[in-house]
Order: sequence, then C-alpha cells, then structure tokens
Amino acid sequence: MMKSRIAAIREAKRISDRGGNRRWFTSDQKLSELGMKSYAAKEGHNFIAIIPPKDPTKYFGHLVHVHYNVGPNKNAFVCPTADRNARCPICEKRAQLEEEDAEVHKDLIYELRPSLRVLFFVVDMKDKSTAAEGVQLYDAPNTVNQLVCGASTNPRTGEVIDISDPQEGKIMVFERVGKGRNTKYQNGKIEDRPPLLPEWLEGLPEFVDILDLASYEEIQASFDGGVNEPPSPQVSSTTTSPQAEFDPAAYRKNTQSTQEQDVPVEQDSFDIPFEQTPPAKPQEEQVAQPEAQPQQPSAPPADAQQPQESSSISDIRKRIQERMAARKG
Repeated sequence: MMKSRIAAIREAKRISDRGGNRRWFTSDQKLSELGMKSYAAKEGHNFIAIIPPKDPTKYFGHLVHVHYNVGPNKNAFVCPTADRNARCPICEKRAQLEEEDAEVHKDLIYELRPSLRVLFFVVDMKDKSTAAEGVQLYDAPNTVNQLVCGASTNPRTGEVIDISDPQEGKIMVFERVGKGRNTKYQNGKIEDRPPLLPEWLEGLPEFVDILDLASYEEIQASFDGGVNEPPSPQVSSTTTSPQAEFDPAAYRKNTQSTQEQDVPVEQDSFDIPFEQTPPAKPQEEQVAQPEAQPQQPSAPPADAQQPQESSSISDIRKRIQERMAARKG
C-alpha cells in the first residue's frame, strides 16, 4: 500500500510540475529512476560543466527535433520524420498544405515545423551547493548550443577544444535575459574548472534512453484534439486512434493560447515555433518525405479526411487574405 501511495504522489507531482497532464518528449520516469533532475537556465548568468557521453567519438550534446503544443494538453513529441525517417502525422499535414498552396498556408506551415533542441548532461557550477546536486539533464534551445560551439572555438587560431573533457574541460558561461518569447541567450564564454568528479561520469544513460518516443497513432490522436492519457505498456502501438477533422483555425487558436499559460522557464525559450509573423521560409525548411511504405490499417493517411477539410481550408485562406488586405490598408 505504501509503495502504491508513493508512486501516486510522484505521479501527482509530475503532473503538477508539468502544468497539467502534459506528455513530454523526455521521460520523467527514466529521470526519476536515475535520481536525476532537469536543469533550467536561470535569469542572469549560468555556469555549467558539460558531462561527456561514454562514446568518445560522439558530440556531447544530442540534437532532437520536437513538435510542441500538440493538442489540448500542449504535448511535446519527438518528430519521427526528422529523427528516425519514419512517418509523422504532423509533417504529413504540413506537406499536404505545402502541396495545396504553400503561399496561402505559409503561417500554418511555419507553425507545424519541428523545433531543434539539444540535450546535455550538465552540472551547475555556480557554487559548491549547486555542484553538489550532481548531474542534471539540460533541454536547451539551439541558441545555447550555438553559444557552446562558438565558445569551443579559438577565434584567433580556429582551434576547437573539447570543453567536456573530464580533466582539461571548461565551464560554459552564458547569460539568459528576458522572459517568455523575449528570452535571449547571449555572452557565451568559457572558464577554467577543476577535473570532473568520478561519480559524475559513472552510470550515465544514453540520450535515446531518456526520450519518450510516441507512436504515429499517439501523435495523431493528440494532433486531432484528443486529451492525453499517460502511455500504458498494455496498449499496443498499433491501436487505431479515432480520426477527427483537422481545423487550421482551431489549431492556430489552440497554439496561440499557450502564450497566456504559466509554462516552465525553458519552454519559454524555444526556438519559437509559433511566432506571429514568421520569417521567410528558407529552402531547407521543406520536409523530406520518407520513402513510401505499405499502408497500415492503424495509420490512416493524413489526407484521409480531405473531403471534410475543404471548408476549413477555405475558411483559413479567406481569413489570411482578409488579414493581408487589412495590413496593406
């Protein structure tokens, strides 16, 4: 009974910390088993020691593409297409809109793209008390990764150093300013540090073991507006999820409402996937389509509901044209 109650308390805390029963792309359960916390950059200066992975040939950060704010729970999913060359219902919808009329749907196409995040194992080196907390998982925006890469290169000689080296590595220093969509990361530099403690280097998992990889059906169900339930190992990943009409206007309203929510600090710092005025889409934004695969009954194609979508597409096209006309006026 006691074990059951403790598990329930932990689950309630997880839901409370997440701001609701929101499914995330990293596994809280795995981090809990490891006794590891998540690191969140503080406003002002941050001082982190990056812990290297076991494989000496690998980069010390793990790049992952994520779809954010999916469905009513604002779920976050690793993009199957960008990361595993597998089918992704969100990318399929994006490709469909591009094929129909990329100019008319450009705002929504921009919103549906996955954002690049970088995972690091770090130790907070601000002072002795923060270092005593041990290794933490840092889900960083790509802007922090750019600061890390920049600070790892000597501007005079172009020499690259490994700042995660256990003996001769450095402390990565950067500044976080602003809040919400105005959050910026800047002033990246490095400082000397003592060697990493042996306990920081032991027992680290592979980054992929910490990811919570959702199935096509789970992502589709959330994207269609389903309320998220915690994943259950008893439920087959091939279970067919009920399909719902995709309403671009409702989706845009749903994602915009996130701006008014009390969200975790690091979620504010995404490489904003939902900006009000997206920049011109670069050529590389086109999402490569995976090779054709046999159609599975459990994964209806993204255009299966096309006849019902025509009115919604027409509505958003009309609204966008009215908005553009208003701007010109």
